[in-house]
Amino acid sequence: MLQIPAKRIERFFMKEYDLDHEKTFISAFQAGEEKVFRYVFEKFYSSLCVYCLRLIREECVAADLVQEAFVKLWENRQNFSSLLTIRSYLYTIVRNSGINYLRYVKMKAEKLEERGEETETSAVELIIRQEVERQLLEMIQELTPECRRVVNLLSEGKSYKEVGELLHISANTVKNHRVRAVKILRERVQKLWGLFI
Repeated sequence: MLQIPAKRIERFFMKEYDLDHEKTFISAFQAGEEKVFRYVFEKFYSSLCVYCLRLIREECVAADLVQEAFVKLWENRQNFSSLLTIRSYLYTIVRNSGINYLRYVKMKAEKLEERGEETETSAVELIIRQEVERQLLEMIQELTPECRRVVNLLSEGKSYKEVGELLHISANTVKNHRVRAVKILRERVQKLWGLFI
C-alpha cells in the first residue's frame, strides 16, 4: 500500500501542489489509504454539514446525510481521478440526499394530514353511529315486549320461522310484530331527527 507522509498530504491541499502530488494522492486514495481518506473527511466534513444544514435545516439529519456521503465515497473510491471529482461527488451526494429527505418529509406530512382528516371524519362518524345506535336501542326497549323480543331475535340473524318456534308463535305473527316494530321505530326516528325514512 502506498504511504504518503502527512506533510505531503497537507501540502497537497495548499495551493502549491503540482500534478504529480495529485496523482500520488489519488493513487493512495484509491488504494484505501486511511490517512488520505481521513484528511478528505476532515477537509470537507464541516463545509458539507453547513451546506446540508442550509438545505434541510435539521442539524442531526444533516450530519447523518454527510456521513452517508462519505460512506458512499469510500465504497466508490476507485472511481475518482482528481480531488475536484471527489469534492463534486460529495456535494452532489449531499445535495441529492437532502432533496430526497425533504421529499420524504413532505410526503410523510401529507400522509399524516390525510390520515388526520380520515381519522377526524372517522371519529365523527363513529360518534354519530354510536349515538344513533344508543337512541335506537332506547326506542327498541320502549316497544311492546312481543315486538321487542321479535326485533332482538331477528337482529341476531334468525329467520321468521326460527323466531316463531322460539316464541311459540307463527312465522306470520313474527312478521306482523316486525312490521309493527319497524313502523313505530320509523315514526319515532322521524319525530326525533326530522328524517324521512
